[in-house]
Amino acid sequence: MAEEKRDARSAEEAKGAQEESRQGKPWTLIELWGKPRWDWMELLVVPYIVSLATVVFTFVLTQQQNFEERQAQQVLENQRA
Repeated sequence: MAEEKRDARSAEEAKGAQEESRQGKPWTLIELWGKPRWDWMELLVVPYIVSLATVVFTFVLTQQQNFEERQAQQVLENQRA
């Protein structure tokens, strides 16, 4: 009986500590349509980063191709001369 009371108190204390720590974290306080802010960040930020990486990668490849084309044209002009 005494052990059960101790276990119940321990569970209540753990629950109280968890609630206190949750109140101190700003990302757990804001909810939108039942989802915390962290879930929305995962849903929105990850695709944004992937799309941004795709755009940057495409830009770099295009610049590299343009550079190689210009270099090939210069080689051809030098050979003609």
